[in-house]
Amino acid sequence: MYHCSIRREIRIFFAMFLLIGCQSTFYEATPSEPVSDVISIEESPTQYEIVAPSKTPSPTLPPWTSTPDANSLELPSWVKNPASQIVLFGYHPDLLNRSSEIGFFNAASGEQAIIKLPFGIYQYYWKDAKHIVFLEGYCGEPIVRVTELDISQGILSPSTAENLPEDIASCYGLEDKTEKIKIDATLSEPTIEELDPSSGSWFRVTDPNDGISDIRFELSPNEDYLGIVQIQGKYDFPELWQPLFGTQVSVYHLPDRKLVASFAEEKEVSSMLLFTDNENLVYVRENTPCVISIAEKTKKCIHAISDRFTDSIVILGDPLKDRQKLSFLYFGSASQYSSGWCIYDLFSGDLNCPTDGFEDLQGQTVLNFALSPDDNYLLIEYDYKGCPAPWCDFAGDPQIAVIDITEKKFFHLGSSLTYQALDIFRLFQPWRPSP
Repeated sequence: MYHCSIRREIRIFFAMFLLIGCQSTFYEATPSEPVSDVISIEESPTQYEIVAPSKTPSPTLPPWTSTPDANSLELPSWVKNPASQIVLFGYHPDLLNRSSEIGFFNAASGEQAIIKLPFGIYQYYWKDAKHIVFLEGYCGEPIVRVTELDISQGILSPSTAENLPEDIASCYGLEDKTEKIKIDATLSEPTIEELDPSSGSWFRVTDPNDGISDIRFELSPNEDYLGIVQIQGKYDFPELWQPLFGTQVSVYHLPDRKLVASFAEEKEVSSMLLFTDNENLVYVRENTPCVISIAEKTKKCIHAISDRFTDSIVILGDPLKDRQKLSFLYFGSASQYSSGWCIYDLFSGDLNCPTDGFEDLQGQTVLNFALSPDDNYLLIEYDYKGCPAPWCDFAGDPQIAVIDITEKKFFHLGSSLTYQALDIFRLFQPWRPSP
């Protein structure tokens, strides 16, 4: 597992590096085309719209802004409503100085609000649907101050650093270092080990002398099953973060550490795994997703995806609310839409790509994404060059947009250097959690 403990510091540093140090190599400043209020694109039988985000309180005025008070903020009513599907982002128009502004974007209406805080932004996260926590202090140093925003009241109050997200806790050295499952990479054949909480001893799940190395694992939601990507022979993990590939996938039942099923492949297998539920594990063989039925000990590969994206790389997405579906990102296609985000229905076989059909995304690569809690809106980062991390580590002029999947509308926010809503390591959740 690779984690970024200083995600926003890296993002800001990377942005400054692009602007100041390496413009000729990495950052090709090409101004984005202005988006008109409504542009209809006919693609039978569905009509798509590209909609410029409106501002609160009126599209003719600047975004809603609030002058900070030491104890309170003025927030729009739609931000206070815990049922609203909204994106939280750091607003950073001046990359040379630390920002003290956050922004909210209403995915349903296209409204946005820029809120100035009475302090600089270092780290922040959603505590729940009604509260945001702000931490002051550089990564690797003690936390200077913790402030909590009660969104329903607009009240700022002192708080404590509790239940921090894993990456933020790691930033300040406060993470829970108690692991339950780990890969012992010191062995010539890296091996999965499990912690026995009663004795504090580590037990090997796999055999360190079977001629097979374990390179990545994924736990089922109920933590009863362990999916493992493996490779024949000895293995040394690369020093730099990069895609990993194996040659087989195995499933173990953790309560008794027994092998349930194993499937060897002639083609390379991505190390990324996805449990759609407690009984089904998905992996990608070359560009073909395959589903392992744990109960039946069988696999079924989805050729409808590889047949449609024959020349693309396929990356599994996050679990969906509807466990009968899986999401994935594709890129590298020679078609009109060279990249996109799609949903496949495991039962009906329906394949839908909400990112297709928008003129703004023609010839663009979707670098990153985050789905709203209700699965109706998609936040994306896209660019005319580069590709998703860790396949690439460069970009041109990445942009941020929100897609209304149901209504097929496209809201372009602006440059991801200004609207810092998505993290390049996909550890930060920008959407407000469900109430």
